[in-house]
Amino acid sequence: MKTYRCYKGCSRIPLLYEAGSTGGVVTTLALAAIQGGFVDGMVVSRRYETFIAYNLDDLIKSCGSIYENYPYRNFKGNNLGQIGKPCDMNENYVFKISLFCSHTSRRQKEKINRKNRPHLSRINNTAKCWICNDHVGEESDISVGDTQIDPKQNVLIIRTNKGLSILEYAKKMDILSLEQIDFRKVVEKQPYLWKRWRK
Repeated sequence: MKTYRCYKGCSRIPLLYEAGSTGGVVTTLALAAIQGGFVDGMVVSRRYETFIAYNLDDLIKSCGSIYENYPYRNFKGNNLGQIGKPCDMNENYVFKISLFCSHTSRRQKEKINRKNRPHLSRINNTAKCWICNDHVGEESDISVGDTQIDPKQNVLIIRTNKGLSILEYAKKMDILSLEQIDFRKVVEKQPYLWKRWRK
């Protein structure tokens, strides 16, 4: 597994920090990619649809964890980035941010609680979720997930030179608060995501 660097941190942009489900890092990286001229726009999701975000206002609409199964629309364009689950990653996009994902669900009307969650997860997950070997987006430029320690901090795994360049731009613009960490600590906190790497 290609891993350049690993960090934990959060957004320094209050709107994204508050709107994000964890630390707002994903949308902040997307904003850095757009503002730095690395991409013209980012393909993002909100409930049951995908669209192209071109600015901060668009990105705020996509904040929060979106893990439902729905047709992931692929947009044409020579310089677009993408945010999505590992199985959503498309090689046609020039910059990709993948979310850690252990499984996903179809739309459901049932109210989820601690008792029925395992049952609902089984009946709502698609077959590809159960055979998926990539829960961390190995084909992405940057993978982002929860720290499993601090509810308002993310873990970032930088995989490519482009990912590193966009991260450095975000640091230069002072829109991310980051601390470099040992990759092994990420694996220790979420071992169920790393089956392929551990083999």
